[in-house]
Amino acid sequence: MDRSTFFQHLRRSRLLSGQEVDEAARLTSSDRAKVIARALVKCGLLTRFQAGRLLAGKGARLILGQYRLLERLGRGAMGRVFKAMHTTMDRVVAVKVILPGVLKDHCALDLFRREVRAAAQLHHPNIAAAYDANEVKGIRFLAMEYVNGPSLQNLVRQHGPLPIGLACELMRQAATALHYAHEQGMVHRDIKPANLLVAHLDTLGRQEDSQTGSSSRIRKPLVKVVDFGLARVRSAAGSDVVDTLKAEPGAVFGTVDYISPEQAHDIHAVDIRGDLYSLGCAFYFALTGQPPFPGGNAVEKLLKHLMNEPQPLRAVRPDVPPAVEALVHRLMAKDPDCRFQTPAELAWALSSLFGTIGRGGTLAAAAVDAPTQPSVVLAGPGEATAPPKELDDDAPTTPLAPLPDALPSPSDDTIIREKLRQWTAIVKFTLYRRGGVSRINREAFRRLQQELVRACHMQASAAPEGRREFYERLEQLLQPWFNPEALTTTDLEIHYQLINEFQQAERQLDTLIDARGPKDDQSTFGSFFTFFKKRRAQQDLKDLLRDVFGVNL
Repeated sequence: MDRSTFFQHLRRSRLLSGQEVDEAARLTSSDRAKVIARALVKCGLLTRFQAGRLLAGKGARLILGQYRLLERLGRGAMGRVFKAMHTTMDRVVAVKVILPGVLKDHCALDLFRREVRAAAQLHHPNIAAAYDANEVKGIRFLAMEYVNGPSLQNLVRQHGPLPIGLACELMRQAATALHYAHEQGMVHRDIKPANLLVAHLDTLGRQEDSQTGSSSRIRKPLVKVVDFGLARVRSAAGSDVVDTLKAEPGAVFGTVDYISPEQAHDIHAVDIRGDLYSLGCAFYFALTGQPPFPGGNAVEKLLKHLMNEPQPLRAVRPDVPPAVEALVHRLMAKDPDCRFQTPAELAWALSSLFGTIGRGGTLAAAAVDAPTQPSVVLAGPGEATAPPKELDDDAPTTPLAPLPDALPSPSDDTIIREKLRQWTAIVKFTLYRRGGVSRINREAFRRLQQELVRACHMQASAAPEGRREFYERLEQLLQPWFNPEALTTTDLEIHYQLINEFQQAERQLDTLIDARGPKDDQSTFGSFFTFFKKRRAQQDLKDLLRDVFGVNL
């Protein structure tokens, strides 16, 4: 891009006034757009993000109504979050922009509308405030309070498990926010470290040491709870459901690492004690650096929340006081009646603990340097339509157990591989066409699911140990999805993860079956033959999905 084109893009973007553009043109005489952009960033007229968008010829997308986008804070399945400036009020905000493709997904659009409605009703110092929700040229967005700090998830990832006093204070503030929401008739239903933002890590105070008389600087954190997209809203009296999700039986909403047992079973059966379970899981993460059940796939984690106890907290981190371990254990009780019954009870218990573990001294030791980059003001249930390559590269998955080299029944494995390819293609289709799955032949869908589950069960019962574990886990992955609606109404984050795990299972079977079978001639003819054979197989798969399942890829 040359100088003239760059300044044309700059004027059209309306990031700067005409006078400011003229002044910018006098900063450098270079004809290279990159040199000009670098000079404007250095003098503070543009941010690096804005300069990059201008160089890409996308400057027009930097203005969204009254908001001027400054930098991108994060991304998710539903959209993107930007740091922005309200041009009239001169206020920095976080703008959550919903991707156009998500608007076609009725379930995802319902989550966004729910978040807007819930955020508008909540006004609390520990809940990120909502300022504006609007639509500009077909782009929907939510403007929220900008939190200059990391999420609890990023904080722990960058600095490791938190000091005990700091973790207790963060959980106390989160409990205060949840109790306020509870009093307004709301249940969050997606409490997790990514939805707990920590501000004011760069605000310094002083702590006097009574023994030495010296003073030390401490951090004063402030928790902000975000993302009420999954919130359940009740009337003030708590007797009637005012607003809740429409979920098919078997659909799972939430984040599997932090979901309560009752929500894993039925999202409609959740009350405020479900949020307390999830907060207990977040507390466990803050103290250990890992979720309560760190291994396994999505279905295995759901089953563990329903039936298993996590590794004892002090076994992972011995310096945790017994009182704190008992509190976290109570939060994560399987029976809601055995937990704290309200967040206020938890907040009071945490306040009492500070007298035992030493509030001042522990917090002084808890000082952490604030990360240089602010974190995302969102990241809820999931966000939209990324291409398959992004699914493979970005979504974190836990590998299925690797298969051993010996596969005694190649014909059965080959049949399962072909059916698994059909299944994976259908799971992809239900992700990208979540609003239009009525065309799928439900009987054929159910038959394929049953055939795969039965085949995996038979293989596992007769296979050696390594293969048995693989097929048992694959069977667990397949079992919950007994109709297309169970997939299309489940959480987008879980939907993405399922695709990656099914793709991974395909690759493992491909590698081992191909390694055992006859190899093609490595001549030019053999290479062409392999290419056309794979291409023919892909076309056969598309034809089958169209003719049998009504899926037109």
